[in-house]
Amino acid sequence: MTLTVSPGPAFTVTADESNAPGALAYQIAYGDGTTDQNAVPQHCVAGAGSPQSQTWHFTHQYAAPGTYHVSATVSATCTPDRATASLDVHV
Repeated sequence: MTLTVSPGPAFTVTADESNAPGALAYQIAYGDGTTDQNAVPQHCVAGAGSPQSQTWHFTHQYAAPGTYHVSATVSATCTPDRATASLDVHV
């Protein structure tokens, strides 16, 4: 699994999994105590699975200026596969 996180006016998280027998799930921690995650079906596809690629876009408002450590984790349901990427955001 590959995962990239990039800042900008919004955060972009992109994940690619070459063999996913289920959906891709994300969890993002914004570094200020707040998080976001998606709800994914917990059913598995029989067999080898198929390639999955997904991009999510987030916006987040910070309450105070500072440097925040943002971390995103993506996992493929029905597998132990997971990847984490992080970056520091200066507000």
